[in-house]
Formats: sequence, C-alpha cells, structure tokens
Amino acid sequence: MQTNMKTEQVLAAYRNKREQYVRFSQKVKELLEITLKNHGTHYLLVTNRAKEVASLERKFANGHSAKRLQDIDDLAGCRIIIYLDSEIEEVLVEVWGSEKN
Repeated sequence: MQTNMKTEQVLAAYRNKREQYVRFSQKVKELLEITLKNHGTHYLLVTNRAKEVASLERKFANGHSAKRLQDIDDLAGCRIIIYLDSEIEEVLVEVWGSEKN
C-alpha cells in the first residue's frame, strides 16, 4: 500500500487510540440499551464496533485522505436493530428526544 506521511501519522494515532474508541462504543451501546429498556421499547439488538485498523488502511488505499484523525467520521459506531419499520420514530424520540430527519 502506497501511503504518505500524513496517512501514516493518522494510522499511528488510530492504533494508539483504538482501544478508547472500543470502550466509547461499548459505553454508548450500554446507554442505548438502558434508554430503550427504560422506555419499554421492543428491539432485537444493539451492537457496537470500532473500526479495525486494516479497514482504515483499506479506506486510505481506496483514495480517502485525512490530515488528522478527527477528519475521519466513522471510527466507532452503534446500531439499533428493531423489529418493525413503524418503530423507527419511537426509537428516535426515545434516544434523541425528537425525530431526526
């Protein structure tokens, strides 16, 4: 993989901080589960993840560029899996306090 110095610096920064992203996404997952349970929402699953270093390397290899780690917007995430499309609005209101467009 051909990389430039900035890319290597960003990758090194992520390698050093990845565990923080793992812990962050786990905590957000726990908070989402608590919120959904407290509101009695029926959901199938809440998942979390932190981007794998190899996935970030592929992203750069495919042409993405970033001057700093903060320029990358998908390093950690959570997913709420619900049973019915009709429950989407309910979940949005419970998690964010209002509908998100």
